[in-house]
Amino acid sequence: MLIEQFVIVFMFFCLIAGLMMYFFSKNKEIKQVHRYKVEVINKSISLHKEQINFRINNLKGYDFLKYNLQESLIPQAEINPI
Repeated sequence: MLIEQFVIVFMFFCLIAGLMMYFFSKNKEIKQVHRYKVEVINKSISLHKEQINFRINNLKGYDFLKYNLQESLIPQAEINPI
């Protein structure tokens, strides 16, 4: 009777220990996947920031009044005056 109770308790603790090991291994795997995804997103954000800065710097050197005025003075054949 005492041995049967000991076996039941022992099996219960083994089951709990197995479930905990499974949980911790899955948790570790999920964290690794998450870290990888965050790293990919951060690299993408960094690349986009570089592109934005490049475009901003090029726009700073663009004289809108000068170039837009020249383009607006070009006759456009597809527009028919009324």
